[in-house]
Amino acid sequence: MNALSIKLLGRLEVCGADGVKLRIDGSKQKGLLAYLALNLDRPPTRDQVANLLWGDRFDDQARQSLRQAVFKLRKTLNGSDDSLIWSDAERIGLNAEAVTVDALDFERNAIKNTPEAAREATQLYRDSLLKDLNIGKAEFEDWLRVQRARFNEMACQVLDRHAAHLVQAGDAVPAIEIMQRLIALDPLREPSHRALMRILAQSGQRAAALKQYKCCAEILRNELHVEPDAETKRLHDEIRAAEPAANLAADPLTQFLPPSSAAVSVGLSKPTIAVSAFESIGDELEQQLLASGFTEDVRSGLAKNRWLSVIAMRAKASNPQDALRVQDDAKGLGAQYVVEGTVRQFAKRLRVSVNLIDLRSGVYIWVQRYDRDIDDILSIQDDITASIVAMIEPELASAEGRRVRGKSADEMSAWDCYHLGLETQYQFTKESNAEAQRLFRRAIELDPDFGAAHARLSYAMVISAIYFEADQNSGLLDEALRLAKQATRLDDRDAVSHFALGRTYLAMGEYERSVGELEAAIRLNPSLAQAHCGLGDSLAYAGRLNESVSAFEEAVRLSPQDPYRWAFLMYGSIAYLFMKKYEEAVEWASEAVRVPNSHYWANAALVSALGHLGGGQNAADALAELLRLKPDFTCRFARERLFYLRNEEQVNRYIEGLRKANVPA
Repeated sequence: MNALSIKLLGRLEVCGADGVKLRIDGSKQKGLLAYLALNLDRPPTRDQVANLLWGDRFDDQARQSLRQAVFKLRKTLNGSDDSLIWSDAERIGLNAEAVTVDALDFERNAIKNTPEAAREATQLYRDSLLKDLNIGKAEFEDWLRVQRARFNEMACQVLDRHAAHLVQAGDAVPAIEIMQRLIALDPLREPSHRALMRILAQSGQRAAALKQYKCCAEILRNELHVEPDAETKRLHDEIRAAEPAANLAADPLTQFLPPSSAAVSVGLSKPTIAVSAFESIGDELEQQLLASGFTEDVRSGLAKNRWLSVIAMRAKASNPQDALRVQDDAKGLGAQYVVEGTVRQFAKRLRVSVNLIDLRSGVYIWVQRYDRDIDDILSIQDDITASIVAMIEPELASAEGRRVRGKSADEMSAWDCYHLGLETQYQFTKESNAEAQRLFRRAIELDPDFGAAHARLSYAMVISAIYFEADQNSGLLDEALRLAKQATRLDDRDAVSHFALGRTYLAMGEYERSVGELEAAIRLNPSLAQAHCGLGDSLAYAGRLNESVSAFEEAVRLSPQDPYRWAFLMYGSIAYLFMKKYEEAVEWASEAVRVPNSHYWANAALVSALGHLGGGQNAADALAELLRLKPDFTCRFARERLFYLRNEEQVNRYIEGLRKANVPA
């Protein structure tokens, strides 16, 4: 039984397992609980939450305020369950197994096209999201305004569908009630007035239908100073003439239900991201120029990702209504995402805040804040811009993958398959890697000239050989090499293609070729963190260890939340292991194993490093965890699977650390 029920549609309402309402004191605690509840399946980072609720404070103050709010909220909820709120070094969230959220239940039903789902969603939508909640913080109010608009639009679509299903079933009376509710929800939505007019006329209530037209016309004149459009006027004339035309007599379902999936294209359709000009918080010319510089650098950096279309937008206005209009303008230009940013300076301190918003859902996918002491301003600008671009790219890839998860196979385009493959591969299991390969192959079937799909399929095959015990001598790497070369032939300017070719060469032990391809990838896209990691890996195996560590450090700096961050850290640990810097190796490997999707090879690196430090309890605990994840792990197995290491001394050092930690022979 769920320990907590949270209602966000209408006024915030929280009930324990016994059904008794819990009182949440303080607007910030309410805002915190609401934000965590709406992001139940995708817990936000601590920085995201702190920036949303305490964005006017410096980092230390914001984090302290977040800790205090979490403490108070836990105290309030603990009477129901003491494990409802969890947190780690990076993220904070609610226990998804113990919490129900009406808004999420509504959303799950809203995306289904069945009468039952439409009815359930209609019942769940009590009122606008978090009605009357006001915490007085611009960042939170902006987020809430977008979410309210998103749920309002979903409600309109659901009520449309539910009314259509009722009409199809011959239930005109409840259909009329639902359309009246829809009009009350959004009085300016002219198609809703037309739908109600049709239903009324078809049920014999011509006078009521004509009265509804008059009501519609008055609302439009009073609120928007416009007349009803031609379609509405034509419908009015047909009803008044008492001889309805064919479109009046037609089943209203043609207006309500979504188009057939048969019309979905299987070709390419690049995601489009709009970059709004960064806003300068202040009138100083120098700060305005700096904001302009960030804007141009972020645009050009994102444009280096060949799978993205990047467009420029005007500045985000301080007025929230203007900010929403900027997002509407981005939608009008065909963008699915928008990047917004602000730049402000306090004496010798610089703060840059960046948001990435999914325009289709209104969800803030990524929020980040950078605080720097101002010394070399150009260097700071370069560092922050590179990090912004590097962190946005995997967030977009994940968002695109999540977007298409509900589609059927017939509906999926080549780009859909590609991004779902990426998002699936990030889970980093044998099964998810196999599924990712299937999706990449499907993308190639739909578009044989899709270079990035060839590249990612190649890399997935390399991963299967290195991490998932696929037979590297079965022709697997030969096919991976063919695919990567084909990717570069199809698009020689794509950094991902050169990255895949470089990683394939590494798996085949051709380190110099690997270094050359990975350096080419970085020249094409300096913010591609995976390419920096791959370069570090190849440099390490080629014996250029100091250079390799710098490459791993750059990968971590560029994308500290990257889906492959555990690999950046693990390979850095191995480089330190080869350098006989075992304490640093332990430090990097310890951080790698804490990443949720890390692979057991990260645990093996930690065990080897601890073994070289003399074993002890830490090594015993690390070995126990390794064997829990991979019960048949042995020194012999490790030696066989490190086939891509050509330097026998490096292999022996790795294995010797395992042996010293008592890994079975």
